[in-house]
Amino acid sequence: MVCGLIKVILTIMLFAWLAQISVKEIGRPMRGKHWLYRSQVKDSSAVAQVQNTIGQDSVTFWHDVYPIFENNCLPCHGPQKQLANFRVDRSEDFFGSNGRDPLILSKQSAISPLIKIVSGTKKDMPMANVHKLSEQGVVILKAWIDSGAEWTEKTDAKK
Repeated sequence: MVCGLIKVILTIMLFAWLAQISVKEIGRPMRGKHWLYRSQVKDSSAVAQVQNTIGQDSVTFWHDVYPIFENNCLPCHGPQKQLANFRVDRSEDFFGSNGRDPLILSKQSAISPLIKIVSGTKKDMPMANVHKLSEQGVVILKAWIDSGAEWTEKTDAKK
């Protein structure tokens, strides 16, 4: 009986050890329903292509910008969960309200705090590494901000 118990304990320990050594660490977990969008552009040549094809006038909020927020930010800063009391689905949270400084300075992406956050240069905030977007995402946000950062109301025609 004791010998059988020892075998069971050893088997469990061996299983736990094997399971533990086979675990691989992953980077930042992908969130949102469009995880492929983030992984499509990884090298700088692809980012350069995006920079060349995206003109400031061609970037629209609902087509280009909101999917970035939806894929990367909405799970933690959306209707169900509002970490830091911030929501990405409300324009007033970006343009300053409730005594907060704006994150977006229209036509001034170089000094907009949002770009510092999503490009990974703002390190003095909780979970700074989690807020870093792909280079492509940052390029799109910069183009949108530099074009005036228009946040139009969503209509059925734009869905």
